[in-house]
Amino acid sequence: MEGGGLIILLPMLQTVGIESSTISASPSGVLGKIQEYGSQVSFLGLLGIFLGLVIGQTIAKTALARLQTRLQVNFTTFMRHRLHRALTGADWSVFLQLRSSDVVRSFTGEVNMAAMGLSSLTSLASSIIVAAVQIIAAFIIAPTITITAIIVGGVIVVLVRPLARRVREESRAGQVLSLIHI
Repeated sequence: MEGGGLIILLPMLQTVGIESSTISASPSGVLGKIQEYGSQVSFLGLLGIFLGLVIGQTIAKTALARLQTRLQVNFTTFMRHRLHRALTGADWSVFLQLRSSDVVRSFTGEVNMAAMGLSSLTSLASSIIVAAVQIIAAFIIAPTITITAIIVGGVIVVLVRPLARRVREESRAGQVLSLIHI
C-alpha cells in the first residue's frame, strides 16, 4: 500500500508544478497511466486518492491487529476451558499424582506459550500474504526491476548461507564451552 501511495504522489507533485528530472518523459505501464490520469485530475482529486489509500491501509492494519488479538484471546480462553474440563473430569488418583505447582503452571505458563505460538503463526501468515501482494504489485509496476531484485536477493542468500552455518556452529560451540566453565 505504501508503494501505491508513493506512485500517486508523483502525478500529484507534477500537478502542483514540481517536476522531477529522474522521471522519464513517456513512462510506460501503470506509472504512465497514473501520470496520465493525474494530468486530467486536479491536485485535490489526487490528494483525495492518496489520502484514501493511506486511510484504507490504516483501517486494514487496525482490523488485522484486532483480529489477531481476538483470535489469541479466544484461543487462550478455549485452551483454559478445555484444561479446566479435563481437570474437573479426571479421577482423584490423577490429582494425587499431580503437584499443585504443575496445575498452576499449566493454566498460566503453558496456555500462554501456546497462545504466543498461535500469535507468531498468524503473524507469519499475514506477513506472507502481504509479501505476496507486494511482489505481485511490484511485478505489475516494474517487472524488470522486480525480477532483478529477486535474483540479487537469491544470490545474496546463497552467498551468505555458509557464513550463517559457521556462525551457528560457533554459537553452539560457545554455548557448550560456557556450560563446561560453569
